[in-house]
Amino acid sequence: MNATATPESGLLEDQHAESATTFERPSPVKKRVTVWDAHAADDAEAIDREPSSTRNQRHQLNAWVKLSGSDLLPTEESIKRAKLLGKELGLAPRTINGIIKTVVRISRAVGHFVKPGRFFRETVICKPVPRLNDIARLYQQAPLIRFPIKLRTNKKWHYVAEDERAEWLRCTLVLGTYTGFRLGDLFGLTWQDVNEEVITKRAHKTGKVHRIPMHPVVWDHLERLRPIFNRDRILALTVPNGRYARDEMKRLCEVAGVTPHIGFHSLRRAAVTTWAKTSPEAGRIVHGTGLGVLSHYYDQEEILRACMHRFPWPEAMVPEHLRKQKSEAGESQDAVLAALGKLDPSRLADVLRIVQALS
Repeated sequence: MNATATPESGLLEDQHAESATTFERPSPVKKRVTVWDAHAADDAEAIDREPSSTRNQRHQLNAWVKLSGSDLLPTEESIKRAKLLGKELGLAPRTINGIIKTVVRISRAVGHFVKPGRFFRETVICKPVPRLNDIARLYQQAPLIRFPIKLRTNKKWHYVAEDERAEWLRCTLVLGTYTGFRLGDLFGLTWQDVNEEVITKRAHKTGKVHRIPMHPVVWDHLERLRPIFNRDRILALTVPNGRYARDEMKRLCEVAGVTPHIGFHSLRRAAVTTWAKTSPEAGRIVHGTGLGVLSHYYDQEEILRACMHRFPWPEAMVPEHLRKQKSEAGESQDAVLAALGKLDPSRLADVLRIVQALS
């Protein structure tokens, strides 16, 4: 038997429907997470990250936004789109791969995981390494340097004299050729980082500490520069002067007839190559790849000190009094060898015992 509807039951149904409509809550809106949110989360976890690394990541994220057309977290489709556009714009494969790797890694900080897919094959192009003779020819053109170096002392700006600028360029070439420091580390070198025994500098890019034994040629150039640039930084330059210095290096290379042109970073390639000729391990230490796990088992300074006397300085870059000492030592060595050649072979054993006792 069917129940008949009463006015009271209809009223109750209307009230129930009204209460259900009144207390219905809207579904929560999902937050839009961007690569900048992931970058902030990743940066908060990295306590000891250098400010330069943070800036580089921001540059790569800006490039990702332009290539993918969105600032959202990466997907497989957006990664493919970024690869195609980067290739059309003529970006190097290494640049495209670096941008995608950075975005994928940073996205993990917010729990977003995506497969980057297949990367482009990176072709390694070996840039020309400057020869020491070409660096020496550029060294000899130091008196022709024209760009002004402006320093601030006693709250006043003044320009460095022409002969003092030439001394600055000579010291820069010698330091860069010997230490192999990157451009930022080379111009960030302070007087507290050097002494008569060793040059100590923490690389700004990798955070590794380089300890390079002081060479008499380098120390002589530093001592000549100290009265001129008696400030915190040895090779003190302002930012605009750094740009002018690169242009001046190019001009001096044209004057000296040096091709290809030698830049400040080219000195690093020359230093690593020259140290590697003395010892492959020394070349890896100066480059920085030899400062990994093996640094716990050997002293990098002692290895470089053992190879230091084989560093082939061009004669033009060696100060005159050091050249004289070297020639005198060579003459003494030749005289000793000549005397030993005239000695009776039966007396060589006695000479060997005397030499061992002296050493």
